[in-house]
Amino acid sequence: MNKPMIIAHRGAKGIAPENTRTALRLGLNQGCEGIELDVHLSVDEEIVVCHDTILDRTTIGKGLGFILIFKCWMPRMC
Repeated sequence: MNKPMIIAHRGAKGIAPENTRTALRLGLNQGCEGIELDVHLSVDEEIVVCHDTILDRTTIGKGLGFILIFKCWMPRMC
């Protein structure tokens, strides 16, 4: 019988902010075998890791995330 693979969904998001390096490291430290995260390309061609299509829940920004230019809504997060 095949053993199920343990995947950290957006890292260890129950302990650290989701999709952060801290959450990803914690997931690995807790023994996960893989990490699931959402990767998008912003309109100015920056790689963005964010689950939601709107920014309000997880960032300091507001509104639709991937229509906006990356450098405008994430200046303090880099």
